Formats: sequence, C-alpha cells, structure tokens
Amino acid sequence: MRFITSFLFCLAFIISAKGQTDYLMIGDFSADAVPQFNISSGQANGYFLAANHGGLDSPSGLVSGNDGQFYVTSQANNRVLVMEGEDGSFIRPINTGSSPVGIVLSPAGNLLVAEAGPDRISAFDVATGSRIGTWNSGGGLNNPASMCYGPDGALYVGSRGNDKIARFNAASGAFVDNFVPSQSGGLDRPGDFCFRAGFLYVSSRNTDEVLRYDASDGSFVDVFVSAGLGGLNDPIGLYWRSNGHLLVASLGSDQVLEYDAGGAFVGVFVDNITPGFIISHTYGPSPQNLIINPGAETDPTSDGWTALSGSWQQGGGSNPNPNEGDYYFYPGAAAGTAELYQDIDLSADAGYIDAENLLLDFRAYLRAFPQTPADAAQVVLEFLDADENILETYDTGQQTNTGYWRKMEDSRTAPIGTRSVRIRLLSTRYNGTNNNGYIDNLLLTKTILGAPLPVSWKSFEAKATAEGVLLHWETSLEENADFFAVERSANGRDWWEISQQVAQNTSTGAAYEYLDRQLTAGRWYYRIRQIDIDDQYTYSAIREISWQAVATNTSFTLYPNPAQAEIFVQVLDSEEVRAVLWSMIGQAYPVKWEPAGEHVWRAQVTHLPKGNYFLEVSGQRKLLLLH
Repeated sequence: MRFITSFLFCLAFIISAKGQTDYLMIGDFSADAVPQFNISSGQANGYFLAANHGGLDSPSGLVSGNDGQFYVTSQANNRVLVMEGEDGSFIRPINTGSSPVGIVLSPAGNLLVAEAGPDRISAFDVATGSRIGTWNSGGGLNNPASMCYGPDGALYVGSRGNDKIARFNAASGAFVDNFVPSQSGGLDRPGDFCFRAGFLYVSSRNTDEVLRYDASDGSFVDVFVSAGLGGLNDPIGLYWRSNGHLLVASLGSDQVLEYDAGGAFVGVFVDNITPGFIISHTYGPSPQNLIINPGAETDPTSDGWTALSGSWQQGGGSNPNPNEGDYYFYPGAAAGTAELYQDIDLSADAGYIDAENLLLDFRAYLRAFPQTPADAAQVVLEFLDADENILETYDTGQQTNTGYWRKMEDSRTAPIGTRSVRIRLLSTRYNGTNNNGYIDNLLLTKTILGAPLPVSWKSFEAKATAEGVLLHWETSLEENADFFAVERSANGRDWWEISQQVAQNTSTGAAYEYLDRQLTAGRWYYRIRQIDIDDQYTYSAIREISWQAVATNTSFTLYPNPAQAEIFVQVLDSEEVRAVLWSMIGQAYPVKWEPAGEHVWRAQVTHLPKGNYFLEVSGQRKLLLLH
C-alpha cells in the first residue's frame, strides 16, 4: 500500500485514487500511540502506530521522508523514531536533544527537529541519524514547537516561551525576522499554525482561540475561532479538510473539533482522545507490480530479466538477509560492472501517457558489502519512446558501504511519448573476487490520474511572462465538478493554495487561466487540484518553471518609501503607463492616481492596511512599505 502524508502542522491535501480511503492520523499523548480516523466521518479505524510502538512516548510530530519512511518525534524519551512507510514497522531510533516536538524536511532532504529543551532547531542526516547542524542564532527561540513552510519558501517556527512566530531561511537556517511579534493579537503560547488563502492561522493555547494574521506581513487580522467556542480548550493541531472546514485538536477537552470556513462551530469530529498533531494519509489496495520476478524469487536470467554482463543469480542466506522473501539479485563473481535489465511495455496506456495522466511509482532496495574500497549497487530507469529513444531517466546512483537495505524511490508522471520503461540493475566490483552489490524487492506501479473524478484533464501549461507566471489548463469533460484550486510550491514538496476557480461543468470541457503575480525570482512549482461536489479530488501534473522579472523600457521612481499617507511615482518618459498596487499574496488594491507634476503621479494610501506591497508600473515592480 502507498502512503502520502503532509508535513507536521501544515495544510495537507491528499490524492484519493479509486478504491482508496483517506484517513487522519492523530498523535495521542496519553495513549502513546497514533490512531487513525476516517477523514470524512471521523470514525475510528484502528491504529497506524500502536501504543509504545518502537518505544513511542508522547508523539508530538510526524513527517514522511523522501525515502518513504515515517519520522515520529517521541518527546518524552528524546528520540525521533524511524518507521517503515508502508506498514509502520519500527526501523531505528535517532537520538535528539531534550523534548523534540515539531519535525519537517529541509530543502536538502534532511530532518529539521524543534528541540524545546535547548531552545533550538537541529538538522539530522536521514540516512545516518547524525546531527549535522543547529539553528538558534538570532532567532531568540524559547521552547520552540510547531514548524511550517510558508508561501515564500521560508521556515516558520512557533516559539511558545515568548509567544511569537519566527521566520528562518529554509536553506541556510539564517534568522530572518519575527514574522508574528510577541503577543501580537493576544497570542499566548502558539500551538500550531498553517497558511491558507492569504492568511496565517495560529492556535493560541492559553487563550483557547484560533487567531488569523495576514500571510504577507504577519500583521494581526482577527480572531477566527473565538475563545472557548464549542468547548475549545488548549488548542494545538490544525488541519483543513477539503470541504473548507477547520479541524482543531482541543487538548484540554480530549476532542478534535470542527469549524466552518467562517470560524463557526460545526461539532465534535473525534471524541475521547488526547490529541496533538493532525496529519493525513491515503491508503488502499496495493496496485499491481508491473515487474516480473521483482525479488529474484526465481532464477532472474530465465524469468523476466536479460543479462548483459555478469553471472546474475539468486542470492540468499544470512550475509546479508534478503530485504523480502528468500532471495535477492546477486551478480556473482563478475569483474567490472554487471548489468541485468527488463523492459516494461506501456503502449496500451499511450492515451493516458500523452494526456499526462499516467503516474509511475518506482521503489527498490539496494545494499553493498561494507569494505574499502566498496562495491556498489545501482538501479537506472529509462523512459523510452516507440523507437527506444530515452526521454527521461531516474538513477539511484552507486550505493556503497550500506550496512542495511537502502530504500530508493521515484514518482513521476510518465513523459509524453513514453511507450516502455527499461529497468537496469547494475553492480560494480571495486574490491575482492566477488561483485557484492545486492538489489531486492523492486516495485513499479501505475496510477491513472483523475480516475476517481468526473473530470478528464486535457492539458496544463505554465508560462513565464513579464507580469508573473501564466497558468493555462483545459479539460475535455466535466461533470459534478465543484472548483479548481491553484497550488504553488517553492520546493516541489510543500504546497499552498493561491487561488480558486469555479468549474464550468460542460460535457465538452473548458479552459481556465490564472496569472500568478506574487513572485520573487527563482524556480517555482505549480499544480491544479480539482474538487468535485462530494469533496473528492485529484491533481493535475506538476509544472516546474523559472521566473525572472522582465525589464521594460519604463523606469520609475517611488517615494516616500516607507510611506504613511500618500505615495508619488515619477516616470522618466511621457508615454502612458499602467500602475497597480499588489499585496504580497497577489491581491490588487484600488488606488486613485492624480497628476502631481511633470511625469509625476500621486495616490492616497491611508485606506490600506499597514504592511508590504508591490507597486508595479508597466511590468516593473518595487517593494513599498506602509506604516
């Protein structure tokens, strides 16, 4: 079975494939377990992690790694527990500082853990578990807990001891600012927070509220869930359902409570639990493995595979033990590089592939005998067209000196034109008389994107323009569709919603466009989430694009900056220009421009909220601060 999870404390959306079910995983402090509940009804559905599994004691955070494994903070015994992503089986502990709470992945794929005891954020290597860095310089962290990535790609950290939310550069760990200053809006001991549709929502534990802040500058907006509403007591975890309702973990009342899009109380969603984090995952029947003889349980050279070099055979015994079953792929005493391959025919899925609607998921376990110099195991996937030209590749790289089976994974939409996938197993001998690179437990599955929903995707494109990134998507069929949500990411993992468009529900399909103007220069990722009237949803393919502001012939001067009551714009030519004031989340604000001299225009801004804005003049932008 396959899991897809969110980062701790961040807004999560799940792909629901046909025959699969969505569940919430909720950390239960009292039971030292992670039970799961139906995401639609709140009905209990057993445990993902049973009580004290792997030594679990006060689970406070959970994240899914790029390796498909789960990492759970066990606060009471100062550990992060590594669990197998497919069945939750315990793998190993990672020792941390005192009281680990929040946990996320860094842009480099390492673990970032909020250690409340020593007031710091520490980075750990996911493969070795070793500490590789510490973030606590300049941020003034005091009892840090929840963490979340923001729309700007920065890492936001809740500092419970001084009632603020600090912002850090996600790549370097450098402190940026206190995005939500201490006690802003009455914030008292921040529990959890997440970004959604231009706002930052924060649970205030000591005031029993959920507060709302402007996502562009951190300024206080209002109280979203009023104090004690519906019995809210010591709110911690937050989770947004696909129907636009907010779930809040109410620690003091041992419940998970539900509120609508306006903050009104709906009801008790889960009762009789001591809740902390709330995240979600999807699982269902295991899809068919497209690989013949994926674990060398029969002779690989006579069942499904072709040897190009080496003496490929079934390896077994206890040196090493197989990852699964009784055998693994072993190249024998071959010198140099031994290679074995298998071609997977996908020509029957050509229609889905060329519409970018076929998702391919691959997994393999690799191991090599630890020695110096060490032999190496490697797997390469080649996505081939009808003439066997290579369209794309996935390469695990050479895996050496591994004392355990290392899980390697790839997930991608099949490139347009793909008609087959070639799986190449390679083992290279660098030492001794045997070639000791081992490979086992291969898996390749396919999923037709959009299958559960009555919408057929036709295309989705992203184009860089002078004003931002223009998104254009088309469908060939819509029935009982509700709306499309545009989502953007700075790293391809953490997503946030930036816009919505109502579905047209036509039998011949429709076309949609959205211009994302709130951007800084760099690489961005986009996808479209389509939601039907029953709250089921699916995703488009992901589009990756680099954007850089395009220079124009119009230059301008903006003053005063910072400003309070009015601003002036002076252009350097006499041609007519277009000036627009944008918020940091892409909302246009109306201002009335009046002539104030030759090539000079003036606008009153006293009606606008304080904060940061972009002033755009004929495609050029400058940052404006109102205070």
